[in-house]
Amino acid sequence: MKIMRRFQSHHNDFIHDTSFDLYGKRLATCSSDRKIKIWTLGSKRCKDDTYDDSEWVLESEWSAHQASVWKVTWAHPEFGQIIASCSFDRTVSIWEDQGVLYHRQAEAQAPSLDPAANVRSALPENAFASCVASSGSYNATSVRESWRNQAQLVDSRESVHDVKFAPRHLGLRLATASGDGFVRMYEAIDVVNLSHWPLQEEFLADRDGAICISWNQSRIDPPTIVVGGNSNVVKVWGYSNAFRRWQAVVELQGHNDAIHDVCWAPNMGRSFHLVATASKDRVVRIWELRFKQDGTLGDVTNTSTGTLSTSAVNTAGGNSQLPRCIVKLVASKHHHDAEVWRVEWNVTGTMLASSGDDGTVHMWKCDCDGNWMCVSTIAGDLEPFPSQPTPHDNNI
Repeated sequence: MKIMRRFQSHHNDFIHDTSFDLYGKRLATCSSDRKIKIWTLGSKRCKDDTYDDSEWVLESEWSAHQASVWKVTWAHPEFGQIIASCSFDRTVSIWEDQGVLYHRQAEAQAPSLDPAANVRSALPENAFASCVASSGSYNATSVRESWRNQAQLVDSRESVHDVKFAPRHLGLRLATASGDGFVRMYEAIDVVNLSHWPLQEEFLADRDGAICISWNQSRIDPPTIVVGGNSNVVKVWGYSNAFRRWQAVVELQGHNDAIHDVCWAPNMGRSFHLVATASKDRVVRIWELRFKQDGTLGDVTNTSTGTLSTSAVNTAGGNSQLPRCIVKLVASKHHHDAEVWRVEWNVTGTMLASSGDDGTVHMWKCDCDGNWMCVSTIAGDLEPFPSQPTPHDNNI
């Protein structure tokens, strides 16, 4: 498969996560250099007056945490330009784009021999300071006010490994997974005041440490998430309106090592759900979940091993009833030669991508017989990167 675009990130350490916004026009990256960078797919005007969206332009960058930044994710644009990040420093930060662009307007309004001085007068003091501090220099043609840290969530007692915003029909909520084993739920009660994110609930999801989470995007089902951790068991959790708490629904058993990633497929009219899991055991697994049609709470039915059996899942609440769920393992793929770190569905939930330490990305698709086949493999390009402008050329 041909590489369509590539560009220098200018991060000074490992890049741990990349995240596109809903429209695929903005990209957030985070790294062990403690920075978050926001990229925009720029429009280059051609000689024939057409526009070619072929270049990612660095829009903003800033030091976001006191340690490595593990994950970054976008909220639905209905709530504004908001991202959340989590870090080894045990915190989750909420960032909001102020949406203020300063090109050469300040220079035109107040001519001076020092463009930076002109822009300094037009920019808020904290914005100018952050721009200069991040780059060591100032480029008046690409000035943008820094993203504002609206809130910092500090409830975790260990590293926060994952953060995900809830589907938009549930409001402005997010879930976090941390090394202390807890999944925590937060909600912005007032979407206008993003500085207040009260902790709604926390529950112990994995005693060995929670690593990854993914939301069920369906409006029909009760709020549901899937959680993976350092143990080899993936758990599905659902919110019970009757008991007003999150409860374990079913366990997905089959992996032999830690779970690195989970991803709940978008449901485009299917009568069942698909969940993909990636593990340290080098295996990608795809699970089929069927909930009770009325979405109410009942007994648990677990077929994760391929045979139908009824089993109760222990919860902190004792013998409380749980959502009925029939689970079937539909694919177990051993194509990766090293640990598998990421799995991600396309927007229709019909194609899955998996990536691992072997430097490859595999694309999976289900055929007409229900078999998941590898339709494409993307190998890492080890050729030297073409010469690029120096980092300060794109600094803000």
